Amino acid sequence: MKRKKIELATERELRIFMEPLRQRILRAMERAGEPVTPKKLADLLGITPSSAKHHLTRLAEIGLVGIDHTEQIHGITAVFYALLPVDVSIGLEREDLTRERGIVAENLVMSAWAGFREAAARGRGLANGAHFAGDVLTGFVHLTQAQADELYAKITGFIAENGTQREGTTPFEYALVLYNAGMGHESEA
Repeated sequence: MKRKKIELATERELRIFMEPLRQRILRAMERAGEPVTPKKLADLLGITPSSAKHHLTRLAEIGLVGIDHTEQIHGITAVFYALLPVDVSIGLEREDLTRERGIVAENLVMSAWAGFREAAARGRGLANGAHFAGDVLTGFVHLTQAQADELYAKITGFIAENGTQREGTTPFEYALVLYNAGMGHESEA
């Protein structure tokens, strides 16, 4: 299924998305890799089912989750929610709501970093025998604009191809920050 790109354009949409518990819910759903009930999310996150349902409803309002199906469980109709096949743009290139967009971006990167730190502290996420399990790479690459465009297209294409769980896969969380560090400096021609 082709993923759709949605841009959060309003302050209301950004506020719905930036709520920390909603970010935890999205991460828990991504890790689960299958539709979940509010009760299942509540158990995973240590919150009440009514709170989970409220936050799922808000995430559905901005098109990030939706009802997948219902099942009868012990005589109760259980509603299962799934992540929708969307990529979220917080509109960093826009000139409005720059403070709010910056906060959202920082929170997203810091949440991924916190997950990495937690995995490393538990002894998983960094060393896994001969297989890659996690790393932090920093530095500079020197690119022409065409190379930067090509790199971005390769990364986003790879992410799009692998954004949905399939049999035999496991979720790897990522945060990638790549920007033109030379803009506005004397070396810029």
